Amino acid sequence: MIVALAALAACGKLKEQPVVDFVMKDLKAESSPNCREDSACATFQVQYPEFLGLDTTVRKAIAGRIANHLANAIAVDAATQSRSLQQLGDDFVSDFKEFVKEEPGYDLGWYFRGQVTVLVSSDTLISLQVDSETFTGGAHANYSTNFVNIEPKNGTEFLLDQMLRPGYRGDLNRLAAEELEGQLQLNQADSLASSDIDEGKFEFNENYGFRKEGIVFYFDTSEFGSPVDDPVEVIIPYEKLRDWMK
Repeated sequence: MIVALAALAACGKLKEQPVVDFVMKDLKAESSPNCREDSACATFQVQYPEFLGLDTTVRKAIAGRIANHLANAIAVDAATQSRSLQQLGDDFVSDFKEFVKEEPGYDLGWYFRGQVTVLVSSDTLISLQVDSETFTGGAHANYSTNFVNIEPKNGTEFLLDQMLRPGYRGDLNRLAAEELEGQLQLNQADSLASSDIDEGKFEFNENYGFRKEGIVFYFDTSEFGSPVDDPVEVIIPYEKLRDWMK
């Protein structure tokens, strides 16, 4: 079935047949009832998909990977990363209450917003985009974007190697660099232009997902030779990878 999925992708757009059904769920935890983000309280909200008809082990694998990405966004310790979304929310609220006890007079609120978007939901691939926004004081909120790619039959991670033939990395690096260069509109002030891309040293990262139109890579601001104002999203259309499809 993976070969069939790749063949469909090679036609230019990923098609989903059959589709794995899902429903969207909302989870919320707050330090006080009807907490508002402009008040000195804490809210934790996540919207996420619950897939229907999948094995319990697979559903747990998906939920665990989502929770781990969100735990990283909150910058919790490694022991906490195995917790459920509900436990993460409860911990976030608890941390706020403890902080307020230690900082009398603190008048800012904390908030965490998580949004899990289903990019592909087929019987051979489930690909999710996990976005979050966190504010726990300071000058601004923190944002993160990560992806969860799962084989729905067994719950294991779906990798590029399962869609593309061996030897694809060079072409994929070149295509990603071209797309990235165009988006950044590189100039002489960009150290990335004079180093990694110009010297052919650029490599795509491991933060990728699968959309219907192509493979999407997400680059954080800290991944470049010189800081950029915003993260960059690069999409490599399946059509450009036709020759590498299994």
